[in-house]
Amino acid sequence: QVVNSWDKKHEHTSWIIKHASRTLIKKGDQRSLAVFDYEKSVKLKIVNWKIKKSKINSGETLMFSLDLISEKSKSQKLVIDYAIYYQKKNGGMIPKVFKLKDLVLQPSETVRISKSHSFKELTTRKHYPGKHAVEIMINGKSYGKKEFVLVG
Repeated sequence: QVVNSWDKKHEHTSWIIKHASRTLIKKGDQRSLAVFDYEKSVKLKIVNWKIKKSKINSGETLMFSLDLISEKSKSQKLVIDYAIYYQKKNGGMIPKVFKLKDLVLQPSETVRISKSHSFKELTTRKHYPGKHAVEIMINGKSYGKKEFVLVG
């Protein structure tokens, strides 16, 4: 509600509003998506969604790609994110959502998206070996998940 009352015409205010709303956008909050004119009823299909290697070693990079094909007769403003489901020490999995791309998908357009995600050891995140997953999210909704294995 607060975001709706702000003036989005100024470039700095617009950035602040979007930055403040990013968690709600990632979660698919319809009011937040509407503030930035993201498509409410997405119509597309994902094809050629591939993970380059189903097993990666710690320190390596996960690479994946996919094609989005519009199935709508008008353009669609999309926010595309991906979630990595990390293996936890206790064996469970926890998702972390990352920004992938904002785009306007035109009618019948096909867009190729490729991404690499590092599994290099960081001081902020410990990677545990085992099953992990990557999930594609468009305007906050899941469009499928693929599993891969991280080898210690």
